Amino acid sequence: MNESPMSDIRKKIEKRVDEFVTDIEALIKEAALESVTNALGGREAPAARASRAPSNKGKPTGSKRTASEIDSLRAEITGFVQANPGRGAEQISNALSTTTKELALPMRKLVAEGRLSTKGQKRATKYFVGRGPGSSKPRDTRKR
Repeated sequence: MNESPMSDIRKKIEKRVDEFVTDIEALIKEAALESVTNALGGREAPAARASRAPSNKGKPTGSKRTASEIDSLRAEITGFVQANPGRGAEQISNALSTTTKELALPMRKLVAEGRLSTKGQKRATKYFVGRGPGSSKPRDTRKR
């Protein structure tokens, strides 16, 4: 079948329209970027924060960690706190590229065993190796 001359022209027009739309989109993006740059006083826009990859890669959400995974994390925590005493859970989690939620259990166990001690409360809690300057001694919870 031979194509009619009109369908050939129609294809050429559609191709030019597509090219035009692509060019316009690029110009709009460029204008938007320039507008943001000017709004920031000539500085580049801040880079987006990189999301932290969870340490349980490849595992389904909600699955339990193995004892060896927890022990490995405990060793990492102990090593970091030994090299950097007085850091908080958030600083430790950032350094170990994990979440504070994943650190909670191993850190609780280390404190209970006496391998780590704490000073402060809640988010102000700082961690030290051993029973150092902290207050990780068992609390007296008896009513008086």
